[in-house]
Amino acid sequence: SVTGGSAETITITDGSTGSSISGTQTSEGITDKSGNATTSDINPADGVVVNPDTGETFDSIQNAVGSASTDDTLRVGAGTFNESVTIDVEGLTLEAAGADVTTVDSSSGATIKISGADNVSISSLELDGSGSSDSGAQGISIQSGGSATVTNTDITNAYGGIQTLSDGSSV
Repeated sequence: SVTGGSAETITITDGSTGSSISGTQTSEGITDKSGNATTSDINPADGVVVNPDTGETFDSIQNAVGSASTDDTLRVGAGTFNESVTIDVEGLTLEAAGADVTTVDSSSGATIKISGADNVSISSLELDGSGSSDSGAQGISIQSGGSATVTNTDITNAYGGIQTLSDGSSV
């Protein structure tokens, strides 16, 4: 349940355990000021990407990936992100609000390209290649020995779903 005095300050209580967090709702999500929340308790606002490992927020997935470090998690809010994303960060986890509400719409090439990064995890996205003029565009292209786990992700309007090149890449 959500309680609180205004739209800017809220308290969230988990009735089953009695624990709660208090924080501030902003365009970037909820900032926990109680110290009781874990990163899985807080999801980003629409159109925002959050790195809960660093607390940074971004308006594009690629900018978030560019600032991420090994084994970081990026949480993607609902909305359409008009971009192609290249992931070259080992162990990166890309989690979205759901394939029914979060879309990456590529304008060229693969919607997501994993280049040499092992143990990448992608979940709960729609990857839409309809904006790409490249007739060979893939939903996901794994290259240069990279590897990925992909779950609960829809690939639409792409030349192919998931491409692994013959260089030790795997999915």
